[in-house]
Amino acid sequence: QKQMLRESLLVMASFFAHPEVTEELDRLARIHGPKRLEIAGELYDRWLECLVETVQEVDPLWNRDIELAWRVVMAPGIALMKWM
Repeated sequence: QKQMLRESLLVMASFFAHPEVTEELDRLARIHGPKRLEIAGELYDRWLECLVETVQEVDPLWNRDIELAWRVVMAPGIALMKWM
């Protein structure tokens, strides 16, 4: 689970840095999409909130800038996951 989460976060961050749908991102979107897991759009928003809360709990350097960075970097990937 930890490895899967790490890899998915890297895929999401890579999409922010280079906004092209890679094979891995396409695979993740399809797995989570309507033909497989059927993840509802609002659950991606809840996932982001849980991620931000967790980072806040474990990062001793946490501040509003770090929170904003997580939200900004994850936003394009989340939007793509909802769209696909």
